Amino acid sequence: MKLAVIITVLCAVTVLGVLIGLQQIITYQAKIALDEYDAVHQAQQSDIAKLPEIPKESTKSEQKVESKTDTVKTEPNIVCSGNAKCITGMVESIVDGDTLYIDGIKIRISLTDTPEIGDKGYSEATEFTKSLCPKGSVAQVDQDDLQLYDKFNRMLGKVTCSGKILNSELLYNNHAKISTQYCITSEFSKESWAQQYGCATKNQAITPQIPKEILESSSNENNCNASYPDVCIPLFPPDLDCKDVPYKKFRVLSPDPHKFDGDKDGIGCES
Repeated sequence: MKLAVIITVLCAVTVLGVLIGLQQIITYQAKIALDEYDAVHQAQQSDIAKLPEIPKESTKSEQKVESKTDTVKTEPNIVCSGNAKCITGMVESIVDGDTLYIDGIKIRISLTDTPEIGDKGYSEATEFTKSLCPKGSVAQVDQDDLQLYDKFNRMLGKVTCSGKILNSELLYNNHAKISTQYCITSEFSKESWAQQYGCATKNQAITPQIPKEILESSSNENNCNASYPDVCIPLFPPDLDCKDVPYKKFRVLSPDPHKFDGDKDGIGCES
């Protein structure tokens, strides 16, 4: 009986020892597995930290803002001619069709003349300038080298708004005319719009045509050629040269049979 009890106790102790050993083994294995997991997790976190940052996609509204900013930055700069002032500034107000304030400076556009207040076309010209150069927009002034200011101390120049020249646009749209008395004192008189609307140079002037009947009548009366109304030069033929006549720098009309006006400027035998 005692022997059986002893054997039972020994078996129980042995089983308990085995269980305790198994527990230690399991605990050790679990610790190893946990350490390995921690190592792998840390490595993954390190790799994630090294990944390049993906730029955030901008929203539609943000894209609009960026586009607007780029437009302002890349707005073309118009090159001024001559040595006078070249101003880029904000349109503050429109006085009338040909006068406006830019950055506090009162500007009168060169050569182009719009109707005064009370005259026909005044409102239309003023509204046209307001539409081309709206208040708050950016404009550029190329000051006139040959006439810097007018008698009212307004700066004279060529004004560009919205990529277009205000001086010429008023003319093209029948809101203004050229002040031809200032063609000889303006830097811009040789530009195409000024030439087209009244500042044509001598070489571009059209020699007036005299009807054939008048030429023949005038020629027969006094034996002087009507192409040279201020002097008496014999009829053609024979063909005469400047050395054959006693006159210099006389007026020449078409058809100029003796070809005294070689440069077609309306003046014969200039040299």
